[in-house]
Order: sequence, then C-alpha cells, then structure tokens
Amino acid sequence: MKIKSKTFFAYGPECEYARRLLSDGAFNVYMHIATHAQRSNGRMPYKARGLAGQEDKSLRSVNTYIQEMVDKGICVSRPSLNQYESGELEICDIAWPYVKETGPEKTGEFESYKIAIKEALQMRPCILSRFSTSDASFAEKLFLRGITLVQITRALHLGCAAKYISLLNDPGGELISRLSYFRDVIEQVIKPESSFENWPLIAVVMTKYELGWCMAYLASAEKTFRLTSDEVEQVLRMPIEEACALSNERRLRELTEEQSARISCITRTFSAAEHSRMAIGLDWFTTPNSNHIFGGQRPVDSMSTNNLEELEDICKHVCSLAGY
Repeated sequence: MKIKSKTFFAYGPECEYARRLLSDGAFNVYMHIATHAQRSNGRMPYKARGLAGQEDKSLRSVNTYIQEMVDKGICVSRPSLNQYESGELEICDIAWPYVKETGPEKTGEFESYKIAIKEALQMRPCILSRFSTSDASFAEKLFLRGITLVQITRALHLGCAAKYISLLNDPGGELISRLSYFRDVIEQVIKPESSFENWPLIAVVMTKYELGWCMAYLASAEKTFRLTSDEVEQVLRMPIEEACALSNERRLRELTEEQSARISCITRTFSAAEHSRMAIGLDWFTTPNSNHIFGGQRPVDSMSTNNLEELEDICKHVCSLAGY
C-alpha cells in the first residue's frame, strides 16, 4: 500500500494529548508543525510571518499559539538571531508520536553545554554552587528546550545584578546556590521582545554592582580571616581606595579585564572559604601551607602572584576544599 501524501503523519496518543491541552487555534498550528517536521527529531525551520501566511492567520495569533504550546510543554521554540534567518520549532517527546533519533554526538553536546553553564556559575562571586544533580537536571531541561548559552549568560547578568543590589542593601543575605534561581529571568530573556534589550549595557551594570559588592565583601573578609589592610592590598595588587573607586560609574571605563578578573577571583576564594563549614579555618590564609600550590608559603602571600592562572588555581583549590 502506498501513501499518497509525503506529509503523511502518524496521529497517535501523543497527538490526542496535545489536542486536549491546546486551544483549537494552537492545535491547528501544532498539526501544521507535526506534518512538516522532520520525523527523526520533530523539528521544523520557520519564520513566524511565513507560518502565519501558510496558516492564513495573523502574525500576532501565530506568536500567541506558539507561546501557548511552549508554555504547556508541547514544543520548544528557538527564535532566529535576526529577521533574515529562520528559527526552529521542535515538538517535545510527550507530543511526538515518533521515536527521536539520538546519538553520542547529542550526549557530547549536552556535556559541553553543562560544563559551560557550570563554569559560568563559578565565575560570579555572588554564586556558590555545588552543581548538584538537581542543577544538572535543570540544565538538561534548558538544553532540550533549546535555550542557548548566550541566553543563559544574559540571564546570569540580569539575575546577578539584582542579587548584588540586594546584597549591598543586606550584607547578610544569602548567596545564590542553585541554577534554578535563574528560572524566571531565563524565561524573561527568551521572550522575543528581549532581543531588543541593550545586553552589553546590562553586562556593564552588573560589573559595576559586582565590583561594589566585592569590595564591601573583602572589607568583611579582612576581619573574618584576620588579615591586615596591607595583606589585602598585596593580594589586590592595588590600594583598597583605588579598587573601590573602580566601581564608580565614571571610573568604570578605566577598569581593565585583568583587574576585574583579579577582584572576582579573590572574592570567590574568600567566599568559598567562609562558607566551607569550618573545613577552612580562620587562620588558614595566614598559616604556611605545604601544598604544592603554595610551596610552604602562606596562601595570602601566594595569592599576590601576577599570574592570573595561578590565582585561579588557588581559587579552585580553595573551592574544592570547601566542597564547591
């Protein structure tokens, strides 16, 4: 028996699930996607305006129906980077009657994605995450939805900027410990209208508040770990007053990438030690250490190195001792 149409589609229980869940208009769009998507992965390239014309619906209606499908877990929308490129829609497994093809390359792609997110979290001083199984599970959901690393980076900038403002107003506030903390801001970032935001400016704003909080935190760390002002300046490799001034809007342009990385790394190091549940004692930084990283020096002296890679290695060592 031959099939007349190349768009033949195996309507099964998964489609009934979508029909019960969606409005009539959204279900019609779902069926259009289903009959035109690749059987191997449930994906279909699209431009919203073109899809509106094919379905004889307004652009606004099509966008509303696609958002309804996304909200109800029927499909994943991957918007195009600009108006000239096609985006992509992918029907989720729960509403797709075919078995999607998977392979080692997909697993490897997710592992790289997960590592990139983990490293991005580790670079922000207001985040202390052990990247638990729940974090990995949430990252997988983002991956399957097609949330890009660029979008996650933007969400981190927005979420961290808000957290720094909160910490500056309440120095005793808790740091971010879970990737899911950014759930709402990720949803905000992936909305189509968010593409018009000035993301470079948001990154600058986050840097400003990050620096402000880092310097406020280092002032408290000086007392916590019984350091002198000279030792803190030795680690920063600049006077404290100068470091504090760099967070001023007028001075922010003078901030070098090396200075920013150094202040961030030092803050993350002391923060991990403070939250180590006493695995790292209060005198640890000022006591000679036989570990090969320090070579018998006091950690605070080793941290004055010019080499940022060596400083980052010290930070990773401290985070490991602290369980992060």
